Amino acid sequence: MRGPGGETFTLRGEKGRDVAPGVYRLSFPAVRAGKARHYTIREHKEVQVASGERTAVPARYEMELPDSTVVLDPEKVRIQSVRDGEVVFASGGRTLDRLKPGKIIMAGRKAGSPQVPPQRITAVELRDQMLVTRTEPATLREALPEGTIFFEDRAEGAAVIPEAGSHTLNVLQEKPEEDPAFHVEFGGFQVGMKTGENPNNPANSQGCGAEIPSVKYLVNEFQLAPRGGYSWTKEALRPHPTYGVRYVADASLEVLGRVDVKCEDRFESESFAPEGNVCGHTVVKIARLGTVLFGPYCEARGVLKGSLVAESGEIKGKVSTRTVFDAVGPEGRRSGSQIKEQSFTPNVQAEFSGPKFKASVELVIEVVVGLQGLDNTGEAGLGVELAAGLEVAPGETKAPVKGKMFLRGGLDVGKLDPPELKLFGWELDLAKALPEREEAPAHPRLTLNREQSKNPEKLQEIVNQLHGHENIHLDLDLVANKHLRINPPTASSPPGNDIWIENLCGSCPTVVLAFPQDLAPLDVNAKQARINGVFTVRDVETGDNRQFTYIRMGPPTD
Repeated sequence: MRGPGGETFTLRGEKGRDVAPGVYRLSFPAVRAGKARHYTIREHKEVQVASGERTAVPARYEMELPDSTVVLDPEKVRIQSVRDGEVVFASGGRTLDRLKPGKIIMAGRKAGSPQVPPQRITAVELRDQMLVTRTEPATLREALPEGTIFFEDRAEGAAVIPEAGSHTLNVLQEKPEEDPAFHVEFGGFQVGMKTGENPNNPANSQGCGAEIPSVKYLVNEFQLAPRGGYSWTKEALRPHPTYGVRYVADASLEVLGRVDVKCEDRFESESFAPEGNVCGHTVVKIARLGTVLFGPYCEARGVLKGSLVAESGEIKGKVSTRTVFDAVGPEGRRSGSQIKEQSFTPNVQAEFSGPKFKASVELVIEVVVGLQGLDNTGEAGLGVELAAGLEVAPGETKAPVKGKMFLRGGLDVGKLDPPELKLFGWELDLAKALPEREEAPAHPRLTLNREQSKNPEKLQEIVNQLHGHENIHLDLDLVANKHLRINPPTASSPPGNDIWIENLCGSCPTVVLAFPQDLAPLDVNAKQARINGVFTVRDVETGDNRQFTYIRMGPPTD
C-alpha cells in the first residue's frame, strides 16, 4: 500500500492497520497456493479512507497460472516465428531454460513479434543457433484453469491481456463554443399565401408570408465505449460473460435570426420581364415519374413590390443537453449488475430584441428553372433572385442591393404560395457603403474585439488609456484566455464582478478591472463577456507588494 504522504507498507490476510485518512493505492502481488500462482483481476486499486471509519478492501484472486504454463514476454524471449507446429526462438533469450516438453506456452502479440496461442511443447531442439519447440494446440482452460479476459484496455488497473483493444468512439472539443466537433445548419424557411389578385393579370397580387430563422445543431462531445469479456473457473462448464457500456453526449440546438411577417403588393409588367430572353431557349424534354408526366419548367419575371414588414427582432435561442450513462454487468463471480453513473443535464438560454416595423419598395428580377406537371398539378425548381430597393423604418433608412438562391416547389392548392427554402443569400446596404461624415464622439472610446483580447499588447494599451478619464466609453468584446480571466471564482469569496488581465510580461502586475454589478454584470468564470457603455474611473490602487493594480470603474458623472 502507498499512502497519501508517500509511505508504503504491506498487509497480509485480514490483519488491519491504523492509518491516517486519505487516498491509498493498493497493489496486489501474486500469491502461491499449491503448484500455481494466483492473481487478482486488477493489479491495483485506489480507496478513500475516512477519518474514524474502518475500510475493508476485498482481494479476489480469480486468475490461476499453474507451474505447467509459461507466459512469455515477447520483448525478452525474441520469438522468431510460429508455424507448422513449431515455435522458433532466438537463442540466448531469457526464460528459455523453462521451455521443456509438457509445458504449455503462450504470448501476446507485440510489434515485430508474433502471437503465440496456448501450445503444449512436445519436443525441444537447437537448430542453426535457434531454439525450436515442437508443439501441439492446447485449450485456454488447460493453460489457465481459472481466469478473466477483458475485451478493452480502459479498465482502471486491469491486467494487460493479449489482444485487448480499445473500442471507444470519442469526439471531444476543448473549446466547443468557438469550434464545435460537428455541426449542421438549416437555412430559413419561407411560406406564404395570396390575399388578393387582379383577375385580368394574376401576377399582380397581394399576399402575406413569414420567414422562420435558421436552426443549427452542434455536437461538442460524443463518447461511446462498450466493454466486456468473460471469466471461467474449474467448476463452471461455460464461461461467465461480463459486459458494460459508457455513453456520453453533449449537444445543443441553436436558433438564430428573425421571424419576419411580410405583407406586400406585387405589380408585374411585361416592360421589364426577362422571360423571353432567359427561357426562350429551353430544350424540351418529357420525363415520366410513375403515372405523372413532367416537362421542363422555366419562369423569369420582373416584379415591383411594395411591402410592410413586421419583424420579431433578433432571436437567439439555445437548448443544450449533456447525457451520461455508464453501466456494467456482473464483474467477476460475486458482484451483480450496476449503474455507475446516470445523468441528464438540460440548459435553456434565450434572448430577444424588440420588434419593429418597416416599409419598403423594391424591384426584383427572378429566374426559376425546374420541372412542372403537364396537368398543372405542381412545379419545383431552383431559383435565383436579384433585387434593389429602399427600406424605411423608425430611425433607419436603407438602400439594399441583395440576392439569394432558393428551392421552390409544391402542388397547386389554390391561394397558397409554393413553399420556398433559401439556400444562401447576400445583401449590401448602399446607404452605409457611401462615405459618411464622422462626428467626434461625446466621450473617449476604447474598443477591443475578441482577437485583440488575446493580444497582450492590445490589453496593455487599454490599461494605459484608462488612467485619468472621468467618462470613457468602453466597447469590449472579450474571450477568456491565458492573459484574461472573467470573474474568476477563486479571486474572492463571494466572487466579485471583475476582469483580470495578467501575464502581460515577466514583471507586469496583474490588473483587476472592477465593474459595477448593475452596469456590467459578469458571470462567474465566464468564457466570454460583452461590455458596452460609458463608465468613469473611480480610483486606481496598487497593492503593497506591487503585484496587483486595482482599477475601480463607476457610473458616468454626466
